Amino acid sequence: MKIDRKLFSDKEWRVNTLYTIVDKDGQQIRFKRNPLQKLVGTDPAKRKMILKARQFGFSTNEIVDMFDDTIFTRNKTSVILAHEQDSIKKLFRIVQRLYKFLPNEVKPKLDRGGGSKYEMFFPELNSRIYCDLESRSDTIQRLHISEAAFMKDSAKLKATLQAVPLNGQVTMETTANGMANHYYDMWIDPEQPYKKFFFPWFMFPAYRLPAPGNFKPTEEEINFVKKAKKNFGVGITREQIMFRRFKKAELKASSHDKTRVSFEQEYPEDDATCFLASGEAVMDLFRVKKQIDELTEPISESNGMKIFDVLDKRKLYVIGADVAEGVRKDWSVGVCMEVESKKVVATVRGQWKPGEFADMLYDLGKKYSSPANGFPILAVERNNHGHSVLLKLDETLGYPAIWVNPKDERQGWLTTSVTRPVMVNAFIDGIESGAIDARDKAILTECLTLVDNAGKIEASDGKNDDAVIATAIAYQIALANSLKVYDDLENRIRL
Repeated sequence: MKIDRKLFSDKEWRVNTLYTIVDKDGQQIRFKRNPLQKLVGTDPAKRKMILKARQFGFSTNEIVDMFDDTIFTRNKTSVILAHEQDSIKKLFRIVQRLYKFLPNEVKPKLDRGGGSKYEMFFPELNSRIYCDLESRSDTIQRLHISEAAFMKDSAKLKATLQAVPLNGQVTMETTANGMANHYYDMWIDPEQPYKKFFFPWFMFPAYRLPAPGNFKPTEEEINFVKKAKKNFGVGITREQIMFRRFKKAELKASSHDKTRVSFEQEYPEDDATCFLASGEAVMDLFRVKKQIDELTEPISESNGMKIFDVLDKRKLYVIGADVAEGVRKDWSVGVCMEVESKKVVATVRGQWKPGEFADMLYDLGKKYSSPANGFPILAVERNNHGHSVLLKLDETLGYPAIWVNPKDERQGWLTTSVTRPVMVNAFIDGIESGAIDARDKAILTECLTLVDNAGKIEASDGKNDDAVIATAIAYQIALANSLKVYDDLENRIRL
């Protein structure tokens, strides 16, 4: 290739002329930005987040762009961050191909740079580009993070981000991976210094299939077409609808699926649904989100206590309580539930010391006590700091209706490897079926980030499940009362 060297100062010319990639059909072609790649690549923002459908080519576009920066700029360190070990090789293969087929007139001398097979160092420029799972020691001028939502250890991501100076460039691109991860938190956080780009699948022209002559859209498809036009100004063709039908059928959920892979995750149509339809959540997030959207404000809220219904002296109430383990990020939560309807009528939630939490639980119980029914049965999880709470409730405050475990005749709810799955699964069924009316946003928000961690259902890293556990305990005690599981339940309360 004979090149007019005057063109080298034009970055867009270089990016769209000098580099060779392999397309989706396995063909070796000259790279040329498509309109969406150009939109992102030429945007001047230093920090970018890209949420998109599969195979839009944003990683390829970013790697071409940063490779060009690396070989045309002195003292440049460019880093590609992969979300897993296997992806390092795949991503760096793009870099290797770019260098291999670079015209000799512009190909810089290569040094392996420390012997890493996933690094290229250009000694005459003192510039390098490499791919890894994290990078702490370098000062990084340009950073690209591939499938950012799937990085299991967000601490590695945050540590690498600190290596990028304020005038450096960072691009995170990903498909959605549920709400239980750092990427979702960053995406919804208005204070994040990132320009956010969302690209639904129908903005990619290749996603089309031939439509038969008797094609007729369904009512749901007609609504989809209207939504795409309203939200994105895009007119949907019948060929795009046929592609949508094909992929929805191909990705239809099966009882044999070990992990959830949905059309909404892989081919998102808005930047809310894709998070609800993806990830490793154990609950139906669409149902949970619907309940959150329909929540009403509590009657009153003060000092960590929310009241949703006032006392009805004809009703019977129970309270479940989860005690923080003493870690600042944990919460102590008490949930008062009306036995018959399984409605949450009040909650207390705060980062209190055990003694303070005991006082809050006593006050909560007192609010829902009546001459006919007495104080609500109070079941405090006795694991960890629960013993201190129970001790004060019993010996200092004299709470008159503390739950006593029928197995060992000791006060407090004991959560074990046997009881936890039972109560958590019952809670999940109760929320999804509507049997539990949670009322409190804190409870339902924790539902969004419950995951199956090697068989144990718990909060994802950095999230909480304290309100879930407190509600699950209250639900178990309410079921025991309403279903008369224990024939002599009143004798299981220390009066």
